[in-house]
Amino acid sequence: MGNITAPLSAKTGEQAKLTGTEAHSEPKLSPAPVTGPIPSNVTMKHPLIPVPSTNYDALPPTANPKETYAAILLDFFDGIGFSDHRAPDAPPNEACMAPIRAELQALHETGELPEKHLKTLLAILPHASSFATIPYPVPLPVQIYICKFTTFFIHVDDRVASDDLAPDVLTDLSRFPKLMTCTLPEAELELADPVLKLAAKLLRTETHKYFSPYQTGVIFKSAIDYLMGCMIEAINCMKTNAGKGVVGEEYEPRDDTGMGLMIKYTRFLRLKTALSEAFSALLFPLNVFPDDVTCIPDVVPIIPMLVDYIDFLNDILSYYKESVVGEEKTYFTQLEKMSGVDKLVLLKQECDNQVRAVLGVRRLLEDKEDLRKHFDLFFDGYVRWHNNCERYYLGEVGIGCFFELEEEAKNRDPTMRVPLTLYR
Repeated sequence: MGNITAPLSAKTGEQAKLTGTEAHSEPKLSPAPVTGPIPSNVTMKHPLIPVPSTNYDALPPTANPKETYAAILLDFFDGIGFSDHRAPDAPPNEACMAPIRAELQALHETGELPEKHLKTLLAILPHASSFATIPYPVPLPVQIYICKFTTFFIHVDDRVASDDLAPDVLTDLSRFPKLMTCTLPEAELELADPVLKLAAKLLRTETHKYFSPYQTGVIFKSAIDYLMGCMIEAINCMKTNAGKGVVGEEYEPRDDTGMGLMIKYTRFLRLKTALSEAFSALLFPLNVFPDDVTCIPDVVPIIPMLVDYIDFLNDILSYYKESVVGEEKTYFTQLEKMSGVDKLVLLKQECDNQVRAVLGVRRLLEDKEDLRKHFDLFFDGYVRWHNNCERYYLGEVGIGCFFELEEEAKNRDPTMRVPLTLYR
């Protein structure tokens, strides 16, 4: 990642702005190693896979960030073969939600789940159920597990993302490793966050029923990584609120190594907070990945690409919500600050990288038809789920089942959007 700006050496900082200036009419961008550089001593055996750029290249000089973002997305969809970007949403998976709803209600009745937590989790449940259903072509019991896992961790995510960060968040997060190992003293156990207790119990008691020992370990590791990443983000929020900048900011002026150390830190943190290793492992339950010895050679070499896809697709498809509608600190805005390259340029490059990665995986698996189809169902479903999630406002750029006609968009009251954080 140290040479992230190399393809744009003639255009950095203000010159690289992609906000309706001449930037989009520059020659097609060469792929920036946002997902990691190719070592300089490695010779590529094959030329880079060409990627579509028709919509992006056709933008007028007056294009604004919203129009530019829409063009980048349409080229990305074209590149991975996703043509039905206005498809209706899938119907609610009541078979997945009903047992979880009943379980949460029972926990409330025994006093293990307070009323406010019950209401929050029930509000998250339909969103988590669609996530467990649309991208994951797995049996219903596994979808129920994925739905519970997602529900609990969305709850954590929304707590950390809250504008009024509660002072006890750090304490709650710091208890999680001991909750996982059942080593939290009884007095502290009584004070532990009830949803984090449910998450730890789910991981300890149910994961091994549906996943191999290897995948179970990956899910454990990723969950703990995620909570520890949330600790860093909570500290970032506390520092920002106190006017003290964010973690790593003080090192930026002194990072003269040429290796992009602070850019590496940005990626390191994002890998923790994306839960992408767990979400990749959830794609391979025992009915798909029954035996570590025989399945690891086929599946695991592709997992780093899948982790990047899960991670960066979320950043790409939440960009409009976070950087056009809102002003959140995101992966691309952090990279912009640390690299001097405009965030829309970085976004375009990462979309191109992900197109090449998806097409590359399809080529690698062309003699493993069942596995390739399994990956393809996830590639398609993961995009479709984001497109049709009202949380991301993609309807405002003409994408997903919430898409608006131009006249409707002009007449809509912008204050009527759903909140950026839906579930608090």
